[in-house]
Amino acid sequence: MELPALVYDYNDALIEHYSVGPRREVTLHVNVVRWQGSVGRYASPVQVRFGGVKNFEEVVAFLKTKPFERSELAGLRYSDDQTSKPGDLFIAIAFERTDARIVVSCSNVSVTGPATVPGTT
Repeated sequence: MELPALVYDYNDALIEHYSVGPRREVTLHVNVVRWQGSVGRYASPVQVRFGGVKNFEEVVAFLKTKPFERSELAGLRYSDDQTSKPGDLFIAIAFERTDARIVVSCSNVSVTGPATVPGTT
């Protein structure tokens, strides 16, 4: 069985805000960069939802420090340090300039919403 796709490249993306709940869920509202040749523009936000977060308190405490207000993402990807398998996922979130990082341990992850750039087709 395959791991859920994270769909986009989150390098240089901006977390607009996050929401918590219900239960042990965390959702990031992320503006990814869409490239057209050498020009990158921020797209409308996509929602990256982590369900069944095992380190919920740690993740919420980390997000409350609002590292996304000081920096764009360096990446949001499956962790290189821990092996993910269906139902037991490890997603690494890292920020540029601040070196803030965390690994979200969760049972599922989903990405919803099209990352569209206003004024383009």
